[in-house]
Amino acid sequence: MVTRFANGNPKLNPEGTLTWGSQNPEPDTFFGGDLEGIIENINHLVKLGVTGIYFTPIFKAVTNHKYDTIDYMEIDPHFGDKFTFKELVEVCHKNGIRVMLDAVFNHSGFYFNAFQDVLEKQEKSNYKDWFHLREFPVQAFPEPNYDTFAFTHMMPKLNTEHPEVKEYLLHVAKYWIEEFDIDGWRLDVANEVDHEFWRAFRKTVKAIKPDAYILGEIWHDSMPWLQGYQFDAVMNYPFTNTSLDFFAKDKINAEEFAQQLTKVLTSYPKNVNEVAFNLLGSHDTPRVLTVCDENIDKLKLLFLFQLSFIGTPCIYYGRRNRINGRK
Repeated sequence: MVTRFANGNPKLNPEGTLTWGSQNPEPDTFFGGDLEGIIENINHLVKLGVTGIYFTPIFKAVTNHKYDTIDYMEIDPHFGDKFTFKELVEVCHKNGIRVMLDAVFNHSGFYFNAFQDVLEKQEKSNYKDWFHLREFPVQAFPEPNYDTFAFTHMMPKLNTEHPEVKEYLLHVAKYWIEEFDIDGWRLDVANEVDHEFWRAFRKTVKAIKPDAYILGEIWHDSMPWLQGYQFDAVMNYPFTNTSLDFFAKDKINAEEFAQQLTKVLTSYPKNVNEVAFNLLGSHDTPRVLTVCDENIDKLKLLFLFQLSFIGTPCIYYGRRNRINGRK
């Protein structure tokens, strides 16, 4: 999550940017992290042994989390510009680090041009079929009368079955690979997008970069997406929950831990398990140390297990800023 990592260029700071550690993070707080901050700290990431970076959304948006996309073709100005991003990808590649971006294709942001056109022109909008609208006039308040993500008017759901929407989003997927040589896409709320779209997405991406990593965000059994026609892997939250229940929370004993892990491993073929995205925490969950009740020994055991288990371990997220002398 770029805004939470390192502030490399204070000139880009959004209004109200806070100094890290000055107060507890809130959903609407900004800490000034940007792309230059990552470039400046690349040696820190190399020292950690990082071989890939998954970025939460970096495209233009209003919020700090950027899942409410305004423009899929532009870097958010709080983070930098395309020249800086191109430099970042090149620096990462020189250091053996691959780059994966977040594809928020289930929904756009409220201020996405197409949705604003709908609000302005209503039935006459050329984009009225781009979204799941229940009635006209379309309105956000007091309750949105269009389908959304997370029940918020700020994230209208895209109609990925519509040919124009499909063409536009596949163009986005191609553009960032062709122009900036990114190495993969993480697919936000992938289970809420139709399978046919993801089959087309895979064909598009793999035609340009056959070894691009396609990762779906799905929190439950994901075999329908992992049969060779859609994703390479999913975020392995069953692994997450089992590991935290045993090592951090003391909720299950060793026998139950073994049984649940066996279920995780037998849910998918070996080649899927080998590239499963094994995480202990993410931008969507509490910090791992918090779950461990600040017990460093439990944290060490969790990381030891994660880094020695089959699959692709992901650590959230090697933050460079210091709080009370601790990274």
